[in-house]
Amino acid sequence: MSVKKAIQDFTDLSQRVFVSQPIWARAFNLIARGSIYGSSAIDEALKRHYGESKLSDYTPATARAAKILVTVKGTPKGDHILSNFNGVGLDNSHKDFEQTFCHLDDEEGQKAILAWEAARSTSAAPVIFPTFTIDGVGTFQDGAMWRNNPADVALSLVPALTQGHRRPDILLSIGTGFEKKLQRGHREPQPPTRVTIPLIDLLRRLCAFMGDNIVTDGEKFHNHIMAGRSDVASRFRRLNVPLSEGCPSLDDASSIPRLMDEAVAYFQSDPSMQEVLDSIISSFFYFEVSSRPIRHRTHVSFCGRILCDIQPGHRLKHFIKALRVRGAEFSINGKFTALDSVGEWNGRDVDFEIPVRGTVAGLHARLEIFLCWNMLGRQSKEMISRSPFSLNEIMEAQGWDSPQSRALRQPVRSGRKRGIDCHAAWKRIKKARR
Repeated sequence: MSVKKAIQDFTDLSQRVFVSQPIWARAFNLIARGSIYGSSAIDEALKRHYGESKLSDYTPATARAAKILVTVKGTPKGDHILSNFNGVGLDNSHKDFEQTFCHLDDEEGQKAILAWEAARSTSAAPVIFPTFTIDGVGTFQDGAMWRNNPADVALSLVPALTQGHRRPDILLSIGTGFEKKLQRGHREPQPPTRVTIPLIDLLRRLCAFMGDNIVTDGEKFHNHIMAGRSDVASRFRRLNVPLSEGCPSLDDASSIPRLMDEAVAYFQSDPSMQEVLDSIISSFFYFEVSSRPIRHRTHVSFCGRILCDIQPGHRLKHFIKALRVRGAEFSINGKFTALDSVGEWNGRDVDFEIPVRGTVAGLHARLEIFLCWNMLGRQSKEMISRSPFSLNEIMEAQGWDSPQSRALRQPVRSGRKRGIDCHAAWKRIKKARR
């Protein structure tokens, strides 16, 4: 689906679901059915889009081992996660989501959850839409009441989902826009005091509080996570647009063109979008060792290769070609290897691979690999996937379980070496490429 088509579908859906209503009609619907808007319009749209596909079905996302989850709130209580990798998880402590996925009961029930049902459950914002019941599973509403920015949920699951690696390559949080605040000392003049109905005034103040606190404000919760997780702060990216005219109402579909113009203007001057793009491009590449490292008296030598997480085909060939045009090269602990060193290579049928040889002080020494390239006259330099790391961490992630000394020791006696000859391995790799 093209971006233009996606925007048009979103606009059409907004106009069908969020029908403009007078205040008395909103109040009547809220009292009669517990929500301002009905569920039939959004239910039918989700059914048409997802069909009868289940969370556990094979998709292009699962082919890339993508883990997809949404947070929902159980009714009357309980935090839940609906995911494509483990069905439904329940957390009673509101903290330990990792244990949630280790103790699940009804596996058959989890596999039966439809994708549109999961989407409908996480869309059931209180007051806006009614709760949604999944037969045999439970009744849910939007989990944003406590997880409006579920980045902390994803971070807590990283150790359980990614073997040997506890930090994501990039953590991207996408906001829906926020009201642009005036700087201190520049306050807008307050309107004159007027007589208000106490109940309406209470509801107005309650709505203002709900939209401006750390629990429901995604921007404030993002800042809270950044302050408490310094280990991932450099990998955390947030895309959100400050709106000069404030956030429009849900039924104001006519404001969509203005919001698009504000987003385009903002990201043309703000570097955050380019930083996200750079991080995603570099994270397609990863490193693995191709033979056990050799321990010397003063250092450890290793042989490995840099691979690309894109399957052979037109996309891979175009991706590597675009990077070559921009003079892309890898920096391996300060030593550079250009993408052109691959030579003649058919990206349609063969995996991308660059052989790497090097030395480090020890198995636990820090090894950094960067992808460097020139984009519109600007030099970009971003770490590849899992970098920085140590040889010990890489071998653990590859499943090379062995005694604590994971490197082959260099023979001290004269005679034929019994360890792996790194030079010979290098020649075999080059020959295989031909």
